[in-house]
Formats: sequence, structure tokens, C-alpha cells
Amino acid sequence: MPGGERLLDVQGRAWKTVQHLASVHPEQSVCVVTHNFVILSILASALGVDLAHFRRLRHSVAAVSVLDIRADRARLQRLNDTCHLEDEG
Repeated sequence: MPGGERLLDVQGRAWKTVQHLASVHPEQSVCVVTHNFVILSILASALGVDLAHFRRLRHSVAAVSVLDIRADRARLQRLNDTCHLEDEG
């Protein structure tokens, strides 16, 4: 957006926050809810995807992605899961 924060800055701030949460809550689950570009930038960081290619990742509205963040690695356990949104009827 014109005059807005650069995506690279968003990614740096978001990834730093995710790493901080993981260090403060080791062995615990933490739920982070945010907007699509922030989610995609976090996933790109975790997966080692260059930010120039982050649009190759998809994340639906209200989807769930799960990362296991450790001091030495980040592992994607679930990506863009929408099964909780499916009609049971």
C-alpha cells in the first residue's frame, strides 16, 4: 500500500515475534491470529521461501496452519487447513 510498511519489514517484525513467543513458551502451544500477508510472510520465513515468491503460498480465510518452532528449526505441521469449515450436513 502506498505509504505503508514494506512487506520485508512486516516479515521481519512478524518472524521476530513468532521466535520470541516460541522462546517464552517452549513446549507449549500458542495461537497467533493475523492477516493474510503476515501469515504468508511468517510461512515464507519458516519454509525458507524468498519473500519475492511468497505469493506461491496460499492461505484461505479462516484456515489453520501449524508451525513447530524450535531453537534450531521450524517445521510446518499443517498448511491452509480448512476442514473445520466444511459443512457437516
